[in-house]
Amino acid sequence: MGWMAAVAIGAITPGLNRPTLVLVNLVLAGLFLSFAALLPAALRYSRDPSSSAAAASAASRGSAASGSGGSSEMLHHVLFLLALTLLLIAALNWLAWEVGTVSPHSQARALLSPPTEDGAQQGAPTAREASSKAKKHRSKGRR
Repeated sequence: MGWMAAVAIGAITPGLNRPTLVLVNLVLAGLFLSFAALLPAALRYSRDPSSSAAAASAASRGSAASGSGGSSEMLHHVLFLLALTLLLIAALNWLAWEVGTVSPHSQARALLSPPTEDGAQQGAPTAREASSKAKKHRSKGRR
């Protein structure tokens, strides 16, 4: 099964598979890099706000621009977004570690198997089974 098929199956079935987790981490890493790329502009603006286009347009409208140092507001916002992104990455990975992952093949089997009499899918691990399996796996690693 290919990566994109595993991600698509993981999006519509219960559980979390490794390709989906990797893709989410890559997207969040891209978000972090995007915010990190804003950091030099925020540092430059905090030193000299008159060099920005917003300050130039404000000056052309007759507003007074402070020429003695800049506002650190933009820098604070970018740093906050960087910290928020790191916390989101950490929280999602912690949750994945706590819950555990399911193989894409078991998710596909659960998706394609007919429901049983009680409405549950055949071959699909329940959340409780997946959680207990992950806890057993972690306790083996600690010994």
